[in-house]
Order: sequence, then C-alpha cells, then structure tokens
Amino acid sequence: MKFKDNKTLLSLFVLVVYFTCSYGWSIRRYFLPDLFADNSYLRSTSVQLTFYLLIPVLVMGALYGWKSLPKELGLNRGFSRGLGFAFLATLPMAVGYGIVSGLEWNLEWDAFLYGCVQASFAEEIIFRAFLFGLLYRKAGWGLFPATLIDGLVFGAIHMYQGETVAEAIMVFVVTGAGAAWFSWLFKEWNWNLWVPVFLHFFMNFWWSGFEMADNAAGGLWANVFRVMTIAFTVYVTNRPLLLTRLSGVKQLAPKV
Repeated sequence: MKFKDNKTLLSLFVLVVYFTCSYGWSIRRYFLPDLFADNSYLRSTSVQLTFYLLIPVLVMGALYGWKSLPKELGLNRGFSRGLGFAFLATLPMAVGYGIVSGLEWNLEWDAFLYGCVQASFAEEIIFRAFLFGLLYRKAGWGLFPATLIDGLVFGAIHMYQGETVAEAIMVFVVTGAGAAWFSWLFKEWNWNLWVPVFLHFFMNFWWSGFEMADNAAGGLWANVFRVMTIAFTVYVTNRPLLLTRLSGVKQLAPKV
C-alpha cells in the first residue's frame, strides 16, 4: 500500500507538515540568521510565502503529481467565477464600510500586498487546499472534524491581534468561524479554491482600506456588513438555480 493511500499515516503526515509550517520561522532561527531583522514586512512576507505557500505546494505536488497539482489545489478552473461571486458578495461591506467611514480610504501598498494579496492566497493554500482539503478529501476525515481543526488552528494564529485576553478570544472565535465558512464554501463550490481566495481578498481589502477595526473581531458596524456578506454567500450557495443564472454554468456547485 502506498503511503498516501494509508489514511492514518497521511493524516499524521499532513498534521506534522502543517504544524512544522506554522512554527517554521521559530524553528529556523536555531539554524539560520534572521535575514530581515530590520524589516518586518520582508520578514512576514518571507514567512508567509515560504511556509504557507511554497512548502504545502511542494508537498502536494510530490504526493499527487505535478500535472495534477492545479486540480488538487483547486486552481485549475473557476477563476472568473470566484472573482465575480466574491466581488458581488462583498459589496455590502464595500458600500457599508464606505458610508460608516465617510469614504475615507487608507490602504498602504505594503498592507495591500501582505494583508490582501499574499494573505488571501497563501492562507487559503495551506488552510483550505492543504489542511482541510487533504484531511477531508484524501485522509477520510468527516466534514465536522476536518472543518473543526481547520477553524481551531486558523483562529489560533490570529489571536495575537487581541491586546487583551477578551479581545484575543473574540478574534479566535471570529476567525475560526470564518475558516470553517471558507472550508464549507470550498467544498460546496466543487473544490474551486478561487471562491475562498477572492472572498478572503475582498473582505480584507474593504476592511483594511476603510480601516474598520484594529483586529479581526471588529465592532458593531464592521460585523453587521460582514454578516450580510456571509449570509449572501450561504443563500446563493444553497440555491443551485440562482447559481446557474448568476454564472451561466449548469452545475456550479454540485454536492460532493
């Protein structure tokens, strides 16, 4: 039996790779110098692109073949579909945040690249395509446990945003629930990773540009419009006929 066909070994391997990537930067300091000690942006970018993107992609390519890699990642199709759906779904955030902020826009280039472009793509690769995707699709985990562990670890890595214990807990709950939602969408949209990638991107984009809050927990109005976006995605995803009309594709989100 091949290693990747043994669900227990594959589960352990996926978890080991994930936690190694999560703590990769801390492990690295024992072997290599900090090349970007004076530049927090370059340090964060190197961590994100190396441990959240490059390593998971290389591992999946080695396991399932380089020709099959785009399909295994969920990037082989549905780019425009994911882009259009995400933009439409986040319009309540764009309009609502614009009104609440008085149309004051402030998004620096570094924040855009790291917090919107890189974060949305790299985090969806490691958390959705790699962690959730492999545990659910390949290792035989049920939807609940695979989604649960994805939400727990995703929430945990964002707890640093809270300045108090209460804020850290709120950030954990909000981001953990968001991870579970992204995983559900990834599955329901027939493993099209572009859907959570672009939702992640636009939600971060509007949130950061209109400076809605200092952390992911947010305040009243930040969450009112965020919930509207989430509700829209849930409604549309559960309406196959509406999906067909919006996309022009006969079976946009077949159940798996």
